[in-house]
Amino acid sequence: MRSLPIASSESNVVHATETSEACVTSIDVLSPVQTSFTSVFASLDPVVRSGTMVASFEEAFTKVSHVKRFVNARGTVSARKLLRSFAPESSPANTLRWDVDLDKVTGAGIRIALLDSGLNWSSDTFSNARLHARDFTGSGSLIDSTGHGTANSALLLGSHHSDTPGIIPDCDLFFAKVLLPNEWSRSVVAIAAAIRWSVSCGVHVIILPFGASRGASLIRKEIRKATASGCQVLASAGNMGIDKISFPAWLPEVTAVSALTRYGQIFPECCATEKVDLYCWGEQVPVSMLGIPTNISGSSPAVVLAGGMIALRSMLDRQKHQREGNDQLD
Repeated sequence: MRSLPIASSESNVVHATETSEACVTSIDVLSPVQTSFTSVFASLDPVVRSGTMVASFEEAFTKVSHVKRFVNARGTVSARKLLRSFAPESSPANTLRWDVDLDKVTGAGIRIALLDSGLNWSSDTFSNARLHARDFTGSGSLIDSTGHGTANSALLLGSHHSDTPGIIPDCDLFFAKVLLPNEWSRSVVAIAAAIRWSVSCGVHVIILPFGASRGASLIRKEIRKATASGCQVLASAGNMGIDKISFPAWLPEVTAVSALTRYGQIFPECCATEKVDLYCWGEQVPVSMLGIPTNISGSSPAVVLAGGMIALRSMLDRQKHQREGNDQLD
């Protein structure tokens, strides 16, 4: 992992008008990407999705394992509350834990990009959300056929008033639909284009809650450009087994995140090699799916939580530096 400052770029912020009952800031549907696929691999690769290794990209959209959906009878449960209590007696040294100072910020002013399967945004979960969303797949809509992208978005941006508030509800979330069932080569092109878009929007953190068993030069190129510009890129380390790490998490520019159980143990089948940069809680994480409280597990929620905490920490650091600068001026 390359340790990089998380820079701000006010001139690159996307300014758009409100366009929905869910107070979504902007919903843009791009035309299909027209480009050559010669620089991407055309064969289907195994893809890590939501805590499990699946045989093909298509299967990832039809079978989402390790996602336990049930109504939470305990009432309102926020990821922040549970992260505060996540303090296992034994866990890897590079485990990411909640810092009480993070309670001082809600994320206003932070811009995060999330690249995923789609977004069913017309839900009370996203009421008053600062949400910018684009389809890069050419499908013509943001429809999320698996719920994977919707759940991860809610984990970040869930309303203060929902049953499962998000970890950073006041941030600006730049969501990109990039994953197509059974069309990984087209997804690679979409992912690369979405990373470019994220950088142009001035995001501080880019979260990639997916992975593959082989690399793609087009994605690698855009990630390197993003980190060189000051973005921090996080990706799922994968669930192909403890001794295997997925792409793009294996890139040196990317922060690779793997999942732990609530007791601080490696979540089943999750990567545990020395290439893992951070471990984060990834077992039965509460989130709202179309208004229904749900629990999700695996490396996907782990990398999303890690991205949210890193973004909050970056804001605290910027505020501290601003105060110190003001003190010097005085």
